[in-house]
Amino acid sequence: MPRHDELIHLDEQDPRRAKKILRHRLLSADLGRCFYCGVLGAGTIDHLIALRSGGTDDPANWAVCCYSCNNSRRHEDAVTWLRRQRFHTTEREAALRDRLALAREWVV
Repeated sequence: MPRHDELIHLDEQDPRRAKKILRHRLLSADLGRCFYCGVLGAGTIDHLIALRSGGTDDPANWAVCCYSCNNSRRHEDAVTWLRRQRFHTTEREAALRDRLALAREWVV
């Protein structure tokens, strides 16, 4: 449990600083497990819905991702890409679809 003086109120931060803090928290959570393949120590953030496909830069559209998955997916549709991967399972696809539904709620 963080001490009270360690708590950061993100709504009181400069937006760029708040975004940096959120990215750090995401990467630190769950040992940085890649959302797609499950490898530990993932160090990048992926946009579930690519920005060029109408996705937002809102944290609801972010997923912790290893470099390998992030680099191979690029701007491709996440479900289409996942189905071609050796680590594809119906459970991973269902989790991805749930996260995409949440991310789409933030697309204006």
